Amino acid sequence: MTVVLVAPDADAGDAAAQRRAQQWVDELEGRGHDVYLVAPSLTEVRAAHHVVTRGGTADTVRAVADAMEGVPAPVLLLAAEALGSVVTVEEVEAATRTAVLVDPVPVDAADPGSRPPVTDAPLRVVAGVVVGAGSGVHTVGQSTHNGSGLLRVDAADADSVASAVRVMADVADEQHWSGPVWPLTVVAAVRAGVTVHAVDTPGLPWGTATMPLDPEHETRVRIDAAAGLPQGLVDRIGGRQAAEVVSLWAWRAGVGAHATTVVSVAAALLAGLLISTGTRGGAITAAFFLLISVLLDRVDGILARARRTVTAFGAWFDVTTDRIREAAVVIGLGLGTAQSGSPRWGLASTVLVLLTLAHLAAAASRTARGWGGSPTPIRLPLDRLDEPLLPATPPPEGRPVPEWLPFSISRGDGAVLTVVALILLPPTSLLAVLAVLAGLSAVVCLVLVGAPRPLAAARRQLFELADPGPLARLVSQQDPHLSALRRALSSRVAAWVPPLTWVVESTVVLAAAAVVEPAALAITIAWIAVLAFHRLDIATRQRVLGASPPTWLGIVGLGAFGRVVLVVLLAAVGELAWGLGIGSVVLGVIYAAESSGRFADR
Repeated sequence: MTVVLVAPDADAGDAAAQRRAQQWVDELEGRGHDVYLVAPSLTEVRAAHHVVTRGGTADTVRAVADAMEGVPAPVLLLAAEALGSVVTVEEVEAATRTAVLVDPVPVDAADPGSRPPVTDAPLRVVAGVVVGAGSGVHTVGQSTHNGSGLLRVDAADADSVASAVRVMADVADEQHWSGPVWPLTVVAAVRAGVTVHAVDTPGLPWGTATMPLDPEHETRVRIDAAAGLPQGLVDRIGGRQAAEVVSLWAWRAGVGAHATTVVSVAAALLAGLLISTGTRGGAITAAFFLLISVLLDRVDGILARARRTVTAFGAWFDVTTDRIREAAVVIGLGLGTAQSGSPRWGLASTVLVLLTLAHLAAAASRTARGWGGSPTPIRLPLDRLDEPLLPATPPPEGRPVPEWLPFSISRGDGAVLTVVALILLPPTSLLAVLAVLAGLSAVVCLVLVGAPRPLAAARRQLFELADPGPLARLVSQQDPHLSALRRALSSRVAAWVPPLTWVVESTVVLAAAAVVEPAALAITIAWIAVLAFHRLDIATRQRVLGASPPTWLGIVGLGAFGRVVLVVLLAAVGELAWGLGIGSVVLGVIYAAESSGRFADR
């Protein structure tokens, strides 16, 4: 990676700062990184590349712009006085966008209205994006974070940031500014309209003088940071530690995150196959493989974060694995009940419907209380020292449904509970228990959705999350006033629309199969599993890619309302089983191929 290290002025006489800068150079170059030292010619710091500055704020800022030109991107601008480790620098470098390392501003708990302390790099962060930045001379209103001395400039933004930094140097020269240089580079980037994301690296060394780490210590630090906070009761009593131990073993063995995910999927499919036998021995063995699958699901995320190989496709693969694991267990239980002579396909389908409903309600809640995208930085002249708080409509207040709340048989405490129940309960009883737990989770999530009135951009995302189909889309485009869906999304029930369209669609297909063609219930679960994948895939796209599926996919898939009409027609002509069977295969292939291809491109 390329690091532009802004060293302290040699005239400052700060020997400790000089030693710290040399430590950065030695550690970075020792790990094979290119370091461009921006410092006066008389500095005692030595580096392979030295961009000389005469000293003073303006000339140093200009030297930073010179150092950024013609070097491989991304470029990391690092303040030499920053305390930390190269491990953290490499973590930020692995990001896929322009980003600044931040610390939250402490607020006096006794006085929530108190203003944060003044720092050399105050930032105002909204929805993870820096919309206002300050320096030793620029003020920023209502700062929420402090810059920590590390800015990653993505290749797409390198030219814009370098130009803005050069203009900042001219302004600093005209205004005779003095003070720290690094905050001025962040101000230049933000005020030039570059989207700078705020990132944090909890668990990794920063802000403390822990420069070198031996390889074994570094590995443990990275895995511990990648494991994150405990995600439930099981995590707190040993699940997190078990995942760290397996992750450490996989790291030493050279096993990657994708390979771990593949093994996790294979274990889940084997568990489903064993459950389908309907025998006690099969269920107990399946519980073991399901536990292995859930553990490896946690391990693959730790490995991806620790190895800095997190990608959009990896995120999609992880979420898709959860859907496969859920479907494998529930379909396996359905087949297990069939082996005993009393199939419960309707109950198994209901479990999938309720699991999806809870996740969809949580996703709709987060979307309704969000910005519907990235906020836009405030473009201001670089010589303006204050920053006006422009009037803006904030997202609705209130907390969205927590991600851990929807009950899941694929991860967390719900997965461990399912493993224990597999050992203790027969398939029919286990399906009933899962239906109750999933139903309670769905009800709680729906209640917590609340009644927010989302912003316009969030309403567009909720419209896509409802998967309305071509007819509803055409009506809304021609005349929004004629679209009941658009009117609902403009009201306080907006966040309820996506989960309720799922309820309508799944209820119609289950009712049609139960009343008109009971034999089709065994096929209905495949149809619901495919649609559950698609609906939650839309939520994953919006969260990870910031985009919705292409229009043609909604046309081919007919949308929720189009599929309701199709199910009614198939039931009317007595071909529901054949129609749902063929439709499950066709839509499953289309949805999986298009989605995996879209994520693989990112």
